[in-house]
Amino acid sequence: MRMEKEGQTGFCHMSMFSFNATILGGGAKVGFEAIACKLSTTITLKIFYASGMLVFNKILKFKGESIFNVDEKVNDTLIFNTFVLCQVFNVFNARKLEKQNVFKGIHKNKLFLGIVGFTIVLQVVMVEFLKKFADTVNLNGLQWAICIAIAAVSWPIGWIVKFIPVSDKPFLSHLKWAGQAFGRILHLS
Repeated sequence: MRMEKEGQTGFCHMSMFSFNATILGGGAKVGFEAIACKLSTTITLKIFYASGMLVFNKILKFKGESIFNVDEKVNDTLIFNTFVLCQVFNVFNARKLEKQNVFKGIHKNKLFLGIVGFTIVLQVVMVEFLKKFADTVNLNGLQWAICIAIAAVSWPIGWIVKFIPVSDKPFLSHLKWAGQAFGRILHLS
């Protein structure tokens, strides 16, 4: 079935083939549009998170030596290690976009656990043993703990993001509306 909504534009309201499926017991319909809205909201929020991490990394790049009282090589290793660990922690949030408990059933997914474990082992090897190859220096226990603590912030952020309601409009359409309103204000003056 082809669905079009008149007067609506944006990613979620494009003309597309409907993928309606009945949820068992509920009779509710879920379509590509609902999935697209959730996905666009999630992607937009991930962009904000990634932008925040980039700003944080830049702060560490320029002020990290004085914040952690370390030399430039250790600071660069802290930034690299934190960035990789942020990706590892964020993989858990990406596992289940709709569920608040991203750890439910994790023990059943051996491939997922294997990939995460391999990534962590590879990161430790790169930082601690492949110093010339990865251009890193050894980190002490406190420095590893700092990297892990900073990276772990992605879990509560991911949990909070899942409580943001998803409207039937794409997330960015709200920004478009705000931009149009701001444009009208500028034209009035």
